[in-house]
Amino acid sequence: MCSTGSTSNARWVLGLGLMLGLPPSVGHAQDVASIRRHIAELEQRKVELIAATDSLQALERARRLESLDSLQVGALRLLAAHPMVGVARRQAATAWASLRATLGDSVAALMHQRRFVLVTEDAEDSTQVDAQGVATLGTVLVIPRNSPENLTAINIIVAVYGELWRSLDPGLRDWLSAPLTPTLDTIAVTSASYLELVTSGSPVSRGCYQGSLADCAGALGLTEPDHPALAWYSAEGRRELVARLSQALSAGADREVFAGCVIQRVDADCVALLQQNERLVPPPLSGGTRASYFLTALKLGGSGALSRLLGSSGEPSMARRLELAAGTSLDAVTTRWRSAVLATRPHPTQLTASTACAGMVWIAGLLLLSFRSSRWR
Repeated sequence: MCSTGSTSNARWVLGLGLMLGLPPSVGHAQDVASIRRHIAELEQRKVELIAATDSLQALERARRLESLDSLQVGALRLLAAHPMVGVARRQAATAWASLRATLGDSVAALMHQRRFVLVTEDAEDSTQVDAQGVATLGTVLVIPRNSPENLTAINIIVAVYGELWRSLDPGLRDWLSAPLTPTLDTIAVTSASYLELVTSGSPVSRGCYQGSLADCAGALGLTEPDHPALAWYSAEGRRELVARLSQALSAGADREVFAGCVIQRVDADCVALLQQNERLVPPPLSGGTRASYFLTALKLGGSGALSRLLGSSGEPSMARRLELAAGTSLDAVTTRWRSAVLATRPHPTQLTASTACAGMVWIAGLLLLSFRSSRWR
């Protein structure tokens, strides 16, 4: 007499055989062999179908490629519908000039085997290409119709910076604190750093402005002092930092200590709070200024800068990683960065003799008018 388990197995094999089109009268061993053969045939059929699908997709990609013009500007490789080629070439040249100015020659390595496909937002013309249909050809950049030409260049820069950010490891992302800000105005990157450097209340930021390379490294978070809150910030800076980080610091802190720091301005309370949460203490100079330093290192390092930087992820020191990327010492990078930042300082207005005379005439006229006022009678 058959057991319950054997009966169940037999029914399962018989059911599977019926689903696969096998005759129910064959024996158990024959059923298993037939099932295996049928499975092998199905696997082979699957491989053939996948190959056929790949061939069809290749033909479809080739058809779409025929409707697009290929162009290269610097290391930027683009595809664009014929009516857009002129705009695409001009704006790619604008984008490439900006990228070279900020990233240096290392941007070429970043763009290796990457391609952008430019399409208009409302691709109604038969010469235009649907954005979803060309996604396999490269990174699709949708350009709104009748948009300013510079928008195309900005979109290209945004896409390149996005590729750069995705290529960075967590250590670099943490130090930068935010993705790089794409811009066509390369001077704006360093001029914003100059404004921050001269207005910062941090002692190391002031020291950096005055010429101390060690203070620059500290202000940028390239050195790790034992007590960052004490080394990087003044008493007023610590109070402002605690107030800025209030949500994170007040949660686990004694309310009296927090109030003593922020409201009563007791520096010892601020120090205590920040030393208990040193991982939250940021370098005095912002992520945008650290980004300008990062870009300086890449530009100094030439075409191999980015690959050296990405290959140094095992290095514990961010300073050492930037040295490797730049191919020179940290002091050399800092000197170049600081010089570029200080070069963006506003030029003082020259007071000419004619301007001075005009000013005196205006002052005299205002004085005469004031004396005629009834308040002086």
